[in-house]
Amino acid sequence: MTLLSATNSIRRVFAMREAPWTAAACCRFGRAQPAARGRRPQQAAGRKAAAGCRSPRRCARLLRAVIAIVFGVFLIRAAAAPPPDAAMAAALKYLAAQQQPDGSFGGPQPHLKAAFAILAALSTSERGTPGLAGRAAAYLVKDANASGFLGDEAFPIESHSVVLTALVSAHSRLAGAEARTEAGERIQRGLRHLLQLQDRSSAAAARGGWSMEAKPGRPNDRRATGWALLALRTARAHGLEVPQANVERATNFLLGSFKAQADNASQIGGFSVDTEGLAVELMSALGGWVLATSPAKEDWRRMNLAWLTRHPPAWTGPNYFYSGFFRLRALKFSNASEALAAEQSQRLFTQIADHQKADGSILFPPGNAQNTITMGPVFSTAMAVLILNTGESRLAADEDFRLRPLF
Repeated sequence: MTLLSATNSIRRVFAMREAPWTAAACCRFGRAQPAARGRRPQQAAGRKAAAGCRSPRRCARLLRAVIAIVFGVFLIRAAAAPPPDAAMAAALKYLAAQQQPDGSFGGPQPHLKAAFAILAALSTSERGTPGLAGRAAAYLVKDANASGFLGDEAFPIESHSVVLTALVSAHSRLAGAEARTEAGERIQRGLRHLLQLQDRSSAAAARGGWSMEAKPGRPNDRRATGWALLALRTARAHGLEVPQANVERATNFLLGSFKAQADNASQIGGFSVDTEGLAVELMSALGGWVLATSPAKEDWRRMNLAWLTRHPPAWTGPNYFYSGFFRLRALKFSNASEALAAEQSQRLFTQIADHQKADGSILFPPGNAQNTITMGPVFSTAMAVLILNTGESRLAADEDFRLRPLF
């Protein structure tokens, strides 16, 4: 039984009226009572209950309280349970089968796809995908631009940031000192390139991030900035020098669209795409991750958790996989209750497992963004692994200790 089906069963029990059979079961410890001749079974049970129970309503409330306690224990166990291993093993097997001899996974957006495949494999310590990360990293190093740009033509800052995160994470998986030295040089150039493209024009709430197009003068984009911040945090965890001012500037930009007040109460605690506007799921999950992993106001964290509670994940939307990625990390690093973390994790796990094909790949939900659909099942499957393995992820940004410096 999944957590969702258990939840629905409990809700049905709590919705029942205090029927005579409930009191009878409570007072007589579940012993069946024979029906009186000529009466319907429910009427007979009701008379027996009335005869043997002084307070049927109190007994019914007691029974529901016991059920609630049992359900609470179920939630706690679900929070501590590992991700669905069968679904994740099949997904990893699919990714390994898609890797080409040169280490890539084909186009379009080949760099972004390879980077997410690396991160998916490394999050599990390459369980079932031996050598995948090293081969994909070698491909990305070989295909890197001399200017320091690591990404694809489409969504350049997003792809550059994810590739940088993947290369830093996979550096030790490269074969040979020469390959690691070359990769280290590419990583250093890539980090400088990312820092140079950050908007430093002013301290305004609309500044401090990155544009998706990697061009000066273009509006800052919060999705691109979220992946850039993840790259900076990963680089710093591995010993690379990242100025604190750049991290703070990016953090402040991402927090600039928080809804501390709103005419519509359902908006409070969420984040919008721009400084003004309606709260949306991806920005609210991404903002929640930023709040949970950086010094911030505790009341903002509580409000964001309330927003995430009011807007649980659903199998739909243009940014389903990105939203799930940041949502579970927001819950992981915040002070979210075990029940909330378990319930939302199980929702995502069930949605992904229910849409896994026989070959292990993961389908796209309705309404997903066209550019992600174009990348195909390598993208959706790699992202699914990163979601399924959030609790056990071995990526630097997902753990709470500092790694030994590598550079």
